[in-house]
Amino acid sequence: MSRLSLFLFALIFCLSASASCEKAFENSLGMVFRLMPGGDFTVGPPGLEAESLPWATGNPAAGETVKISRPYLLCIHEVRVRDYRAFCEARNHPGPVGEHYQPAEQKWRPGFEPLEDKVWGQPDLPVTCVTFDDALAFCEWLSKKEGRVYRLPTEVEWEYAARAGSDRAYQAFERLEPTKINGNLGADYPVKANPGDEMADAEAGLGDADKVGEAEAEAMAGVGGGAASPEDRPFPPNAWGLYHMLGNVQEFVMMTRQPPEGDIPLPGWTLLPGKVNRMLRGGSWLHPERDCTVYQANFNCPPYTNCTMGFRVLLEVDAGE
Repeated sequence: MSRLSLFLFALIFCLSASASCEKAFENSLGMVFRLMPGGDFTVGPPGLEAESLPWATGNPAAGETVKISRPYLLCIHEVRVRDYRAFCEARNHPGPVGEHYQPAEQKWRPGFEPLEDKVWGQPDLPVTCVTFDDALAFCEWLSKKEGRVYRLPTEVEWEYAARAGSDRAYQAFERLEPTKINGNLGADYPVKANPGDEMADAEAGLGDADKVGEAEAEAMAGVGGGAASPEDRPFPPNAWGLYHMLGNVQEFVMMTRQPPEGDIPLPGWTLLPGKVNRMLRGGSWLHPERDCTVYQANFNCPPYTNCTMGFRVLLEVDAGE
């Protein structure tokens, strides 16, 4: 190989490595973030009249055309048990407590403490049974610890990132395919919040998902003979490198729009005196197909919480980034 060829090879390698590093950021807790680019999109599924979209999706913002003028960094994984445990220990914050679903009995059991459970308390599983206020408190603590602004994504920011440039209900797919999307909808508890190598390059994402063969899909899902345990099943990220935007655990978001006035309430919207509805996105390991699209919104009235509820955090981009 000539000196010129060696020089060009080295240059291309360095530029590729630099580009990959610029697209990922890791904080002091080992939480990994990717940059979500700016752009325009219409909230909600295509093909429906704008006036009907809020009721079809449960999202008051559905039907609006939105411009994402300022890029933002979104954590590629849900907040993990180890992240949340560090917060609880630093702030003397009480551990999460909520209801736990027992599939064999098809019953909910109150008083479940995931951080104290042998399975649910594994460090790399997403934390569950948190409330909306718990999520805000975590973001406030992390912001002070890191000296940067961490917060929950808005419902618009969440959907924009979940869709990753696609109009399909299940990111790269028209129908729910648990063996291919980045969610766990068949096991009795969530999978790891961030499977695989956190800093692995995920630019390809699900762009070629339709080309994935059955054998490879089964290997990714851990099904068939010699399957790994549920918490070890790897699911690929979406096209922008984000894991578990669908399935695994529901994720709290900040609502920026209020429901339109009308006699028909939004799906899942609860009218209770003194209660404030909090939006959750993405569905969970326990939710049916219809609740696990990039468009659907679900709601919760705190302080109730359960083992399907978690959250993901957004990191605002500094002016110099």
